[in-house]
Amino acid sequence: MNFFILSENDFLESFKQKSSQTNLVRQYLLELGAPPDKVGYKFLMDAINYVIDNDCNILSLTKEIYRNIEIRYKTSVSNIDRAIRYIIKYIWNNYDTNNIENTYGNTKKLGIPTNYEFIYHSCEKIRGIYTYPFLSE
Repeated sequence: MNFFILSENDFLESFKQKSSQTNLVRQYLLELGAPPDKVGYKFLMDAINYVIDNDCNILSLTKEIYRNIEIRYKTSVSNIDRAIRYIIKYIWNNYDTNNIENTYGNTKKLGIPTNYEFIYHSCEKIRGIYTYPFLSE
């Protein structure tokens, strides 16, 4: 059996890249006002990181993404969905509306986004920052 083995330099580069991406996700959520002490924060971070890492279809939210989080944290899909929804509602109800409108557009018309919409938009925003870091300055 042949296994692909990364050299030490490749491994370190991969680790730095993953660490950098995780920090971007963390920074993005904190800037939006997500409370890091809530369980849903970890689930939301994992979901966003999973979509970015695997470049998977966001349409498989409950079938693939939530299932991986379910296995990791030994909880149910409904608990994951509820905890993420709570964090999104918390952000929408407790954060500066001007900042959210700059990120998401007119929130009065659209209301609170669904988990799918929030994760999708967050991934697109972070991918843009991660791919083109000069745009975030």
